[in-house]
Amino acid sequence: MTSPHGVNSISTSGLPRGELLGRYTSYLDAQKLVDYLADNDFPVAAVSIVGNDVRTVERVTAKLSYPRVALAGAAQGGMMGLFVFIALGAVYGFFLWRGLPAADQADLGLAEPSEEAQSLNAAKAATLAKLNEQQGNTDAS
Repeated sequence: MTSPHGVNSISTSGLPRGELLGRYTSYLDAQKLVDYLADNDFPVAAVSIVGNDVRTVERVTAKLSYPRVALAGAAQGGMMGLFVFIALGAVYGFFLWRGLPAADQADLGLAEPSEEAQSLNAAKAATLAKLNEQQGNTDAS
């Protein structure tokens, strides 16, 4: 039964109209038929899988090939990566805007340490030198 409006048109009840290709007890069996038709170069864009129990309609848009699926996966991964990049950039930018750097520049060696930090470093070095001297004296005796 072909619709006057073309193959796979929708009737007033919302179900597609056209030729019945088969009745299957499971969705997987119907999907195998569509895969078989696609493998044999049948125009699957005109095929619909209609479920009765839940009353679902799945419209097949095109045959999926490995490159198409790989490209879709890469695009989805790229979008996820972009989202994470933007989110982390926003967090880091917020901390910079608030004046809370992610790491102290003096700790990274990017800026000269302040006079206070220089005096603390000198005191640490002197204390370590005294400790080393004392250990040297105890080792000699």
